[in-house]
This record gives sequence, C-alpha cells and structure tokens, in this order.
Amino acid sequence: MNHGPGLPHPPYPSGLILAGRRVVVIGGGHVAARRLPAFLDAGAAVTVVSPEVDPVVREAASRGEIALVEREYETGDLAGAWYASRRCS
Repeated sequence: MNHGPGLPHPPYPSGLILAGRRVVVIGGGHVAARRLPAFLDAGAAVTVVSPEVDPVVREAASRGEIALVEREYETGDLAGAWYASRRCS
C-alpha cells in the first residue's frame, strides 16, 4: 500500500514520517503497548527501554518487531534517535 508520494508507510498520527527512523520509547507499560502499533505501522525502528514491560511489549520484542532494553533509562539511550517518547508506563 502506498500512503503518498514515495511513502510505503502511513505517517505517525502526529504527521511525522518515521519510516526507517530510530524511535526510542522510555517506559514499557500499558501506554507503550498502546503506542507501539502506530510506531510500527509508520515503519519506525523502535527501541523500548524499561525495567518493567507490559506483555504486549514483550511479545513485540519476542517477534523481533522491536528492540527491548530491560533496565532503567541511562544517559546515551537517545543517541541516534530521531524521535523519543517518554514515560510510557
């Protein structure tokens, strides 16, 4: 499906083109679980950083859809990120 001139993925609801861009989500709770589908539909390369993880987030990681870092946020976790979403508990 083509979602516009040269866009194989729909834009993230805010209108951002995230396809192929690194998105870091700080927090792996129910809010992150609700946001993941939109990030993935937009074609983002998602990394979730959180010591506690919602089952939906863990399942996405087990399928290889996202990268999961199970620990507290540390300085440098946003290096190379194009977009960040914080406190998704």
